[in-house]
Amino acid sequence: TYCIPSVALMAQEFRRALSESARGFVGREVLIELIGLAAISGEHILTIGPSGTGKREAVWRIAQSLGAHYFEYLMGETTTPEELFGREDPKHSIEDRRQKKILGLFAQAEIAFLDEIFLYLIYLIYIYKKNLPKILI
Repeated sequence: TYCIPSVALMAQEFRRALSESARGFVGREVLIELIGLAAISGEHILTIGPSGTGKREAVWRIAQSLGAHYFEYLMGETTTPEELFGREDPKHSIEDRRQKKILGLFAQAEIAFLDEIFLYLIYLIYIYKKNLPKILI
């Protein structure tokens, strides 16, 4: 039979994961805590800051300490959906292709880090600005 761990045990394990992730990461404890809370609550978090401030490392450490499936990708102006979600094979049935979308790289991740996403969004807005609602421009 499967035994559901107590809330106290899960909280203790979460605190251990946070502590392990923050070890040697000076001044970034709050970032680690926020990423950890987003991960266990199934919510998104947007980290913004200059290069070299530990954003990617913090996300990776949390994923490792929680034993989560991790996906990382550097976004660019040539990034395509296939790079994130996998390629659909036209030889397969519609149901098989739908399954491929579900099982794509990004979709398999429990924790993902998309680097330079703002630059990618700015590029998309520049390219497609004629077709975007006015509120986005």
